[in-house]
Amino acid sequence: MCSISIWKDNSCVYGARNIWHQPRREGLDAARFTVERLMRQMELKGVMRGKDVRTTRPNPQRPCPQNLV
Repeated sequence: MCSISIWKDNSCVYGARNIWHQPRREGLDAARFTVERLMRQMELKGVMRGKDVRTTRPNPQRPCPQNLV
């Protein structure tokens, strides 16, 4: 199993879960956490889709309002 070749073959968008599934389809068995650890060591990351957009940022210099409940 070479996760870097699987990652590159799939346009560098596969995350650990998809890379973990690919060798299983070919009959090889590996733990998903091992794939995650190897991807972290090789600095490989999958594409994140649907991430929320943060439109406001709190101002740390302004005081917090009192809790009136």
